[in-house]
Amino acid sequence: MLLQNYWTYKFADTLNSQNSFTLKGINGTNITPYTFSQSYPSETRYNLQFSAGLILYVGSGNTPPTKSDYNLETSLDIVSNLNIVVNNSSNSCVIIVSANLTNSTDAEITINEVGIAKNFFVSGSSRGVALLTRSVINPIKIPAGESVGITYAITFEEK
Repeated sequence: MLLQNYWTYKFADTLNSQNSFTLKGINGTNITPYTFSQSYPSETRYNLQFSAGLILYVGSGNTPPTKSDYNLETSLDIVSNLNIVVNNSSNSCVIIVSANLTNSTDAEITINEVGIAKNFFVSGSSRGVALLTRSVINPIKIPAGESVGITYAITFEEK
């Protein structure tokens, strides 16, 4: 599900906004990213900026997503070897995120939710992370000490 943070970010960019806008960070505090200043056409600028700084989050929560979510229900810190591919066309953008998930605990874990967040510059060298998508998925069980690969794709189409 595309979250309110996504729509706020997309709307600000579509308007080529020089005004500040606020997103809710994954820690629950408000973040105000730098404003847009590139001279690209809106959709091109958006696609370039969107793919930079993406982060894949996985978790064990299973509550259905809502538009107002700003974090996963229960985040797990097990993502490594993140790879992001962005395919653009005249009316769509497909973002494919692949990663390895490693269970370094002594017990089996279950992945039930996945989300994509973006790392934003907020001031100087400070950054803020805002969750943009969240989905509850079919469970992925990872035995203790094992790794699995995951691919998560999002398609944005202009209609």
